[in-house]
Amino acid sequence: MVNFVADNVGFNDVNLRNLKIEYTKAETVGGSETIKYPFDSLCFVANGTGFASSGGKTWRDLSRGETVYVRKNEEFTFVSTGTDEFEIYSVIVDTYGSSTPDAVEEMFRLFKEWFPRLRLEFHGHTDNGCGDANCLAAMWGGAEVIHTSINGMGERCGNNPTEEIAVLMEVHKGIDTGLDMTKIAPACSVVSTISNIPIPANKPVMGTRPLQIESGVSLDIEYKMARNKDYTVTNIYNTFSPSVVGRLDEVHPVLGKNSGKSSIRLLLDKYNISATDEEVVKILAMVKAESYVTKSGVSEDMLLKFVKDVQINN
Repeated sequence: MVNFVADNVGFNDVNLRNLKIEYTKAETVGGSETIKYPFDSLCFVANGTGFASSGGKTWRDLSRGETVYVRKNEEFTFVSTGTDEFEIYSVIVDTYGSSTPDAVEEMFRLFKEWFPRLRLEFHGHTDNGCGDANCLAAMWGGAEVIHTSINGMGERCGNNPTEEIAVLMEVHKGIDTGLDMTKIAPACSVVSTISNIPIPANKPVMGTRPLQIESGVSLDIEYKMARNKDYTVTNIYNTFSPSVVGRLDEVHPVLGKNSGKSSIRLLLDKYNISATDEEVVKILAMVKAESYVTKSGVSEDMLLKFVKDVQINN
């Protein structure tokens, strides 16, 4: 006996026209005694003599199909295979990343209402920027399984990133995924190396830029909160600590045109350098001028040069 049989159903009007399939929707719904259509194969397997213990359908490009028709087809499969001995699942697929969260949640709510015993899964892509939100919407609608891939690897813009969905579920929603979260960063690094696809600097969870803080306002808050005798706070920026996913680097200040006096003080403290308020103001002015000229950030080496120049001249 095999564990399960998957029936991948590529069905909506666009698919049918492109494949030049002539039969009508009505013809694909019904109790054919033979495997005349792909839709009948799951019923054939389920009604066999112990060939498989579970099975289901992957509704390819369902986000652009007709939900009512899918209900009819699932009803046929559900009735034909609806026994406690045979577990049925259904994968709702947003093949081209065209769905929005409201539509995804509604689709899952409908399926859960129609087929309470059906195990629902969601497979999405990130083409329209709604990937992570669609996964959450699917869960609110009743999905029990979310398909993801490390670093979001996949066709076109990619699949929903495992690391992002894991953080959303574990940290933000308190849902136990069963993952060892500390292995996420090492896994992402290995996959990036093997696939030869660099991790973008601004990518959530694994990018370098989320840990770099330039805003003078934010760093001023950190500087003061870290020195508050009554209530100390050391991380006001990120919604989770980088160590949660196994990262070894930490949130740190960087210098640029948006820096403030506390930005300078934080880095001076790092190097155990003392400076007067007047010196800090002069150093900050040099940092901002450098950033405007180079149209980029200012390195810590350059900062130390500015400190030296200011303090020598004083």
